[in-house]
Amino acid sequence: MVRWLIFVLGALLLVPTGASAKPISMPYDEFALAVASAPGRVLVAEPDPFGVKAIVVRELRVSSRADRVVVEIPYEGDERPDVMLSANASGYLIAFAGVRERLILGGYDGSLRPLADCPPAPDAAPLRLAAGTTGFAVAEGRCGLPQIATVAPDGTVYTGSFATGAIWGISPSGGVTEVPGTRDAIGAVMGLAVASDGSLLVVDQLDTDPRSSGGKILRVHDGMVTPFTDTKFVSPIDVTIDAAGRIYVTDSGTNQVWRFDADGSHGAIWWTSPAQASGSTHPAATGLAYDATRDAIIVTDPEFNTIYRVKISDGSTETLYSHGSQPDAPGFDGATVTPDGTLYVAALAQNGIVKVADGKIEYIAGMFRGPSDVAFAAPNKLYVTNFDQTSIVIPVVHPQLPLALDVIELGK
Repeated sequence: MVRWLIFVLGALLLVPTGASAKPISMPYDEFALAVASAPGRVLVAEPDPFGVKAIVVRELRVSSRADRVVVEIPYEGDERPDVMLSANASGYLIAFAGVRERLILGGYDGSLRPLADCPPAPDAAPLRLAAGTTGFAVAEGRCGLPQIATVAPDGTVYTGSFATGAIWGISPSGGVTEVPGTRDAIGAVMGLAVASDGSLLVVDQLDTDPRSSGGKILRVHDGMVTPFTDTKFVSPIDVTIDAAGRIYVTDSGTNQVWRFDADGSHGAIWWTSPAQASGSTHPAATGLAYDATRDAIIVTDPEFNTIYRVKISDGSTETLYSHGSQPDAPGFDGATVTPDGTLYVAALAQNGIVKVADGKIEYIAGMFRGPSDVAFAAPNKLYVTNFDQTSIVIPVVHPQLPLALDVIELGK
């Protein structure tokens, strides 16, 4: 099973136009490169009419027929990039595909937010954009496929790319920073956890080909990426840490959970799923979370659609939920536990997030596009890795991190 999501960042040279904007009455000789509509307005992206290497975005207001230049964005290289444009009532998203892939989120007030700037990855599918009522979705593309999220004690959210190995930190204020050294040293990020010393533990599957096997655990600290353990895994998926600082790693290839001391020593198989293969279906320990209220480890199994709670004290196993032969199998993946012990799990196969309690599951949000992980951040937020943030069931949920993570605000 492969988790998919796009998340990218970068620094772009953006030139907003104001009083010095080119006259909108001047005839444009070039053709429109992209057109998008939103309530009350139409946006057109076209080449700069004066031969400058730039793309001009113009806005036409439907009611007044007013026409203005919203922004002019320079590009590098001799070839003009392909341009994609999507818009809604809150703003617009423009993408360049060429020598570099770039994503820019703009507001009608002239505000600009660079979201992506990266070289193309080989054999990547073409980028596709879509707009919803309050957010945007990006599918395919070249910059990376983040699929997991974890939250540090200071509120920083970390996510990583399955396609490029890059890891990013998102501050509580929304600032995005790529963690140095990760893009070059990591092959395919599958799991993340923040250790007590502030370092990041990374499950690296090495190869983005889902048919490949193997993987390793790395530690990222002070700009260095080093091996955490030399244990040979078949298919490592997730990692979590208990109150004593011990590290747990799922290996779905063997359907087991490994445990290590904080320094990576004394690695041993700690837990094996009680489920037995049934025909062609084999159990696969996948998602992990630590439940501090019960000093236990949560383990998900997407193949048998089961969620377990394993006591750290004695390794005893309790089945919290088993879907059995019911229709609409959830395909459980990543999990998170809030400080009061509430368990939330990503139901990847149903594109939803469930709350687990009393042997039942309750969908609290749905119609995502690939929600492979969920992480809790105090006081009341769930971060969900997701392709498409525009189709959430609960009306109070408003996407706040376009193109990567949805934010669900609990209790509203």
